[in-house]
Amino acid sequence: PQAAGAAIRTGKTAANLAKAGRNILKDNYGRATAVGGAEGAIAGFNTGEGDTAQRAAGAALGGVFGAGLGAASQFVQPRITDTAKKLAEYGIPFSPASLGKGGKALEQSARQVPFIGGQFRKLKEDKLRAFNTATVNQVLKPIGVRATEPVSGQDAFDFADKQIVGAYDRILGAAGEFNIGTTATELLGDGAKTLSKKDRKALLLDLAEIDELMPGGQTNGKNFKEVDSLLRRIIEDYRAGVKSTEGATRRSSRKMLDIITGMRERLLDLAAASVGGDFATDLRAADFSYKMLQVLKNLAERPGAQEMFTPAQLQRAIGTVFKKDGKDFARGKAPIQEFANLAGEELTDLEYSTARDTAAQQ
Repeated sequence: PQAAGAAIRTGKTAANLAKAGRNILKDNYGRATAVGGAEGAIAGFNTGEGDTAQRAAGAALGGVFGAGLGAASQFVQPRITDTAKKLAEYGIPFSPASLGKGGKALEQSARQVPFIGGQFRKLKEDKLRAFNTATVNQVLKPIGVRATEPVSGQDAFDFADKQIVGAYDRILGAAGEFNIGTTATELLGDGAKTLSKKDRKALLLDLAEIDELMPGGQTNGKNFKEVDSLLRRIIEDYRAGVKSTEGATRRSSRKMLDIITGMRERLLDLAAASVGGDFATDLRAADFSYKMLQVLKNLAERPGAQEMFTPAQLQRAIGTVFKKDGKDFARGKAPIQEFANLAGEELTDLEYSTARDTAAQQ
């Protein structure tokens, strides 16, 4: 009885999709969408070829449509959306969903069809992994590095972190003697007055260690590299404290984090101005990548994003990390925010009812 029931349900699903398919194929837009599936999902749009699994999924979808689809050259050129075209520049491939709402509804429906659904679910997963890799490449773009293989989730953060640390090492290690004209303790100025006695003492101890590496502001690339490494370690310690469940620890860590982060930025600016030339340009580029790296770190710490993150999760992480940017964030101009918004438009599924109604109306 269970097998018979499954067969009936499968038959109904296929029949409904076949009906939708025949309606979709009535116009050029729909025919282009179907061709994308019948020619092999991603391959139908990007290369005209595809591996065995992709071709199998496409052939099965064509069979369900019952449309006798021929070669892609017999149909109109697919009308790819502007959003999908922009994302292709980031390395995110086309798919039937790249044709807009109708194509997205078709692709979502195909995931539910027995025997072929798995291939279309894999198509979505592959596209999401490409999005994760593209996000990493945006973070690393200022330092001129790209991922040569797909990376996602926690691995995306680990890879980017390693590249950025390497960039700092190369840039700072190549610098000779220079003087930034001040010490870390002097830069603190009145900032410590807002801290408790205990926190002020802890911070001054950290800064004393840093000042030993640049007495009177005099330092060199090797020592300044150690200074920056210490500052980043201290920053990470305070970031951990911000997540504490204990309210006093969380508030204290937030104050300390703001102070030490601002100090690090001023020290980097002074070093860049002192040395000048390519050193200044390269150092500022590495620091920009480091700031964007905090978005990947935030994602890696989010439940459900360790393996692969979504555009919605990326958008929330950007909001968390760059919310202090105020107007830039509100205008969608915070770092990598425009990319995240484009990806959200393209990769986010339609609501079930919208997908159903869109398919029915084709």
